[in-house]
Amino acid sequence: MKTVMATLFGLVGLVPEATAKDPEAPRPAVDITTYKEDLVVLKGPENHYLVTSIQDMGERTFWGTTGTLHQLQGYSSSSSGGPDHYTEAAALFIAHNLPPGKRLQLRWENRESTPKGGGQWLLHCGDDPVPLTVVESKEANNILKQASFHGQFWNRRPIALARDEFGTYYYVDEHHRDPDPERIHVYTGWMGDMTKSKLMLVARDSKGSIFSTRTGDRRLIIDTEMLRWIEDGIATPLRDIPVDENWAFIHRDLGAYANQQMGTPCDLFFP
Repeated sequence: MKTVMATLFGLVGLVPEATAKDPEAPRPAVDITTYKEDLVVLKGPENHYLVTSIQDMGERTFWGTTGTLHQLQGYSSSSSGGPDHYTEAAALFIAHNLPPGKRLQLRWENRESTPKGGGQWLLHCGDDPVPLTVVESKEANNILKQASFHGQFWNRRPIALARDEFGTYYYVDEHHRDPDPERIHVYTGWMGDMTKSKLMLVARDSKGSIFSTRTGDRRLIIDTEMLRWIEDGIATPLRDIPVDENWAFIHRDLGAYANQQMGTPCDLFFP
């Protein structure tokens, strides 16, 4: 509860009325100019490309089509050798929609001193590695010139999850770069059948937050002393479900993000 409350207390402002505002802010552009010469272009499944740098794979890896590529969020990388004579490299990346125990990993090995980016490239989203093909230099240069590079595709993060005794879930997320309260979403429903509601943030103070419809007939109360769902004057107590312990459940099984792409190669294997 303390983790949930600390996050909710940070929400800014009040929402006077619901609007049809675009729920996603544009992803920021990424300037690759300073390390463009180090990038390797790889052809993946279904006309997708992965652009990466052996020298800094964890921070400089992008995924997408020839038109738009989004940066992958790397959290671990390693390499052997040094500039101009690396022999292997690997990195792990965030992929929210992977089942528990699976991870997104990119591995490269070059034991025969083949040209830049040569050797073996393998992408892991599950148990079976997927080979990637190095794009020849002329085509690779055209892709790097024509494509637009942007920050991470997935813009949302969980901030609260609760459940009543009948199995109905109440879930709140926010845009992780835009603090606008109108970009806070509330979802309700059974597991696998969640619906985005019309609730909006109407109160925020040191004790917690309240989300409500404009008429107040439905309210979600999350504060330091209680979790409550109120509908037509009837209050239902809720159990706090820790977000950090249910990351895979939220992104795969809960249903709030059904049929939504997360912007990683694993979208092709774990939709």
